[in-house]
Amino acid sequence: ENGFPVIAEVMPDTPAESVGIQPGDRITHVDGVSVKGMERKSISAMLRGPIDTHLEMTVERDGAPGPISLSMSRGHIYNVTVTETHKNGIVYLKIRSFNQDTSRALSAALEKGRAGMGGPLKGLVLDLRGNPGGLLKQSVKVADLLLSQGQIVSTRGRHAESVHNYEAGGRDLAFGLPVIVLIDGKSASAAEIVAAALQDRERAVLIGTSSFGKGSVQTVIRLPNDGEITLTWSRLYAPSGYTLHGIGVLPTICTSGLPEGARDNDRDAANALIRRVIADKAKTGEMLAAWRGSGAFDDAKRTQLRETCPAQRRNADLEVEIARQLVEDRALYAEALGMTAAVHQAHR
Repeated sequence: ENGFPVIAEVMPDTPAESVGIQPGDRITHVDGVSVKGMERKSISAMLRGPIDTHLEMTVERDGAPGPISLSMSRGHIYNVTVTETHKNGIVYLKIRSFNQDTSRALSAALEKGRAGMGGPLKGLVLDLRGNPGGLLKQSVKVADLLLSQGQIVSTRGRHAESVHNYEAGGRDLAFGLPVIVLIDGKSASAAEIVAAALQDRERAVLIGTSSFGKGSVQTVIRLPNDGEITLTWSRLYAPSGYTLHGIGVLPTICTSGLPEGARDNDRDAANALIRRVIADKAKTGEMLAAWRGSGAFDDAKRTQLRETCPAQRRNADLEVEIARQLVEDRALYAEALGMTAAVHQAHR
C-alpha cells in the first residue's frame, strides 16, 4: 500500500503477536532501513534471521498519532496446522498437515474446546481431509493422544535399521468417548497413519473416501557437493498388517460420488447413508476384510479395491453431519464401530 508492505495476519504464539503487531499495520522500517518500494523477497530476508537475534521494526497504524517502534527477538515459527471449533458438546479439530508442533497444538486445541463448551464433552471429530501428511513421528504422537495401548504403525524395508514398531503408551484425551475421523483422496502419508491406527485399534469410525495411498518413508542424504538425494527407505504398515502404499485407508462410511448438496438436506441424507451402511454391514465387512488382505504388491487387486470407494477431494458438510449424528446417537456409533471391530478380530 503506497509502496509499503501491509500486515495481513498475525499468527498466534509468535514474536509478532507478543509485541502487539496488528493486521493492517504498514511496515516502514526494519532495523532502521526503509523498506518502501522493496520487493517482498528482500523484505522477508531482512525480517528473517537466526533464533533469538534482535529485530527493530517501525510501523504505521491507522489512528495512531505517529510511527510505532517495536522491538522483538526472532523465534522459531511453526505454521498453524490445527484449528478448533466446538458446538453442542462436540469438538471439531482440523489438521492441515503434520509439522513439529502438531501434536502439542492438537492437545492444546482439544483442551481449549473442552473448556469452552461449558458442559460435558460428547465426542471428537478429527478432520484430515486434504491433509498431505508430514512428519512420521508427529503422526505417531497425534495417534497416541487418542490411544492408550497397541501398535500405531510399523515401518519395514530391506535394511535392518528401517524396521520400526511404534506403540501407543499415552492416555486417551477423549476418555473413550466417540471419535470420528474424516478422510478423502488428498489425505496422505502421516494423515493415513493416524486414520489407519485409530480404525484398526477400534477407536474411531472413518467417514469419507479412500485416502491417497502414500505409504512410504523417505530419508534425505546429503551429498559432498551440497546436493541431496531423497531415498525411499521403507513402507508403512497399518496395525492390522496391510501396507498403506498404493491402497490407502478405506472408510467405514463411504461418501464417494455423493453430491455435496444443500446444507438443509444434509441431515436427512446423512441419516439415510448411515442406516444404509449399517443395514448392509456384511458387505462393508467384506470390503474391510479384503482391504486388509490386499497384499503388498498386488497392483491389480489394490486398484480393484480402491474402485469400490474411489478417492475424491471432499470438503462437504455432509461428512460433518454424518459425524455429528454418530456422536449424538451412541447406538449408531456402536454399530458403525462394531463393523471395524468384527473385521479386525476375524482378520487377526
